[in-house]
Amino acid sequence: MNGRVLISACQRQLAGVWLIGCGLIFLLMLGQTLGGKYGGQVDKAWSWFIPTVLPILSIIVGAVAYEARREPQSVTADRLAFHLSVGLSLFYLLLVIATVLFQPLSRMTPLELMSVSNLWLGPVQGLVGIVVGVFFASRGN
Repeated sequence: MNGRVLISACQRQLAGVWLIGCGLIFLLMLGQTLGGKYGGQVDKAWSWFIPTVLPILSIIVGAVAYEARREPQSVTADRLAFHLSVGLSLFYLLLVIATVLFQPLSRMTPLELMSVSNLWLGPVQGLVGIVVGVFFASRGN
């Protein structure tokens, strides 16, 4: 098994994971906002959501946009770093959506659960950021 993969294809796949995942969570949050779930604290709910997904999503979309402007090349990246990036990204996005979806099963209010979720989301987000960074840094020919 070759330890290298084409970086452009991997970046598009990783961007797809993040855009679809964040899009679904965004629509869920929008529906809950319009349904009045957050009452008069809509700003607090969205203040939780935006920094939860935007930093890593921005890095990935920026990298894809940068790569799209370059001449087509056969640049590769480390296969393991790519698979770890996708796997941890999926795990993280599932934790985020679970935080929003499973609130009715909790005794906490939606905003309390969002606040407490930073205890597990923060460390996982840090790991995702590291692995995505390693993936992009593994770029080579």
